[in-house]
Formats: sequence, structure tokens, C-alpha cells
Amino acid sequence: MPSPKKYEQQFFNALRDIFVGAKVEGDSGYVNLIRIKSRYYEKGVFPQLQRDIAEALKPFPDFREELFDKLYTFFQRYFSESGFIYFRHTLKLDEKKNAAHIQPQKIYPDIDLAETLSNLRGKWIKRVTAEEIEFQDGERISLKDLDWRLVKPLIWWS
Repeated sequence: MPSPKKYEQQFFNALRDIFVGAKVEGDSGYVNLIRIKSRYYEKGVFPQLQRDIAEALKPFPDFREELFDKLYTFFQRYFSESGFIYFRHTLKLDEKKNAAHIQPQKIYPDIDLAETLSNLRGKWIKRVTAEEIEFQDGERISLKDLDWRLVKPLIWWS
């Protein structure tokens, strides 16, 4: 069992890292903006968020750690260290082969990948196995080593 307030501390650390980032030194305009952002978080966002959470949890005091566990898990899964939103554990880059391997099931756990690819390609499915999809026109797509360009419309919005 995790120590009390473990998830709460992890969540607030992650939020601070995303909102404020690392401490900066210097006298430039950029550094001043970062200091202002840091003070805004410390004196405005953080205390107000703590008050709002405390108020919302009054009727459910036993839910506190579960809430912070879920919030931290969300941050860990969908935010990069620099604060950008992305699907962190779905794309594996293979720099040696200059390739990207994607796991759409980690984004959409209940996805019917064969049907989704059929809809994206505008083709009828002939056969589906654990390893591949075969379409009526003879095209085959590997499900074990899925080309990221095939599912790009599901992940990148423009």
C-alpha cells in the first residue's frame, strides 16, 4: 500500500513541472516571464486548486488518494516532460531502421483495429488473423508491425 499522500505529492510535482518547469537563472526578459509564471502558479493556481479539490472531496474523503492516483496516471500517460500533450506510451521509434511502431490499442483499448483500418482505407475485409488483415483487393497489413502512417489520421488532428 502506498504511503499516505504519495499520489497527491506525485500529482502536484508533475503539475508544477509542467506549469513551471525547471528553475531558471539570469536577467533576460524570458527569465523574468518564467519567474512571473512560477509566482502565479505558487501564489494563485496551486492554492486555488488545493481549495477546489478540498471542497469537492468533502462529501468523499476516502476518495482523495484514488483521485490523485487517477490524476497522476493521466498526467504520466498523456503529458511529456515539457508539458506537451501526446500519447506517451503508444509510439516506439526505431532510429536504426528509421521507423516508427505504433500501438493504437494503448490509445483506444477497445479498438477493433481491423474494422478501423478497413474504414480508413475504404476497403472491404476479406480475412483477419492475429498477425494481419487481408482486404478484398489483396492488400495485407501487418498487425504485429503496424505502419504508423496507416493510423496517423486517428492520432494527429489537423
